[in-house]
Amino acid sequence: LVPGLAKLHARPVSFLAVLLYPFPFFSLIVVPLSPAAMPGFGIGLDWKGPLLTADAATDRAGRQDSAIVCFTLLYRLVSSIVYIVTLAVVFLFAKLVLGLRVEGREHLRCARDRRRILISNHVLYLDCAMVGCAIFPQRTYFSALEETFSLPAVGHLIRLLGAFPLPRRNTLRRIEGPVEQMFSMGRLVHFFPEGELRRLSQEAAEFKAGAFFLACLHEALVIPVTLVIRDRPIVGHFLPRAFGVKVVVQEALDARDYLCRYSTQQAAVQAMQDEARDRMNRLLRAEARESLTTRAIGRGSSPN
Repeated sequence: LVPGLAKLHARPVSFLAVLLYPFPFFSLIVVPLSPAAMPGFGIGLDWKGPLLTADAATDRAGRQDSAIVCFTLLYRLVSSIVYIVTLAVVFLFAKLVLGLRVEGREHLRCARDRRRILISNHVLYLDCAMVGCAIFPQRTYFSALEETFSLPAVGHLIRLLGAFPLPRRNTLRRIEGPVEQMFSMGRLVHFFPEGELRRLSQEAAEFKAGAFFLACLHEALVIPVTLVIRDRPIVGHFLPRAFGVKVVVQEALDARDYLCRYSTQQAAVQAMQDEARDRMNRLLRAEARESLTTRAIGRGSSPN
């Protein structure tokens, strides 16, 4: 920049040219060093075409499987920055547009030294962000469909936000190691036991067993987080497409209790599935009745 200012003083040079003067030198430094940063992001090292990566099978439990999640320090640092910025934007949107409300935060404080798995119904495209807002400042890794990560921009973004893919084949075997490492870092792990998105649905579908199997395997707590789509009056009127969101953190289910109560792990897993789904549906039905009552009162108080 100093040589550029000297030239500007000596002869007529555009101010824009002076501002851009340092960038060619900056690129001479960044371009050669950028491949060296790739291993820090779990990408691997590009060496004359082939991509060299660490052996994903070095650990029998799969802890080095970077196809699932990357635990390098550099990646976690960048991920934290992206996560905080994104969560702040989503929180403002959810609060102003959707009237986000959170209840039951005290259930997250139970047994902080225990491993904890979050489960929730899957009703919005921003479900994970809503859960993230509800549990902040704690942070969770969350599961997503494997196909999502093949999208050019979206795949990288949701990875940085804490998503990990559920492989179509050998799912539990491949995620068991990464999940153990997530727990060892003190993070929560979030699953959608319903599987696919059921937009705006207010009834929990049949749950898959994976999250509850992992809970029994690690003797973890399972914390149901229910997303309630509620009526939200706009200027005193209930509009057809206007809705709000309430996130309710419910009381935890302790895998140890179920393992003691039932003779087999399979029976304990099934009982946890049923209980978690029943809790969610009881809450959703209660919220639906309350919503109907609120609408009826609103109509009764109307001048018409």
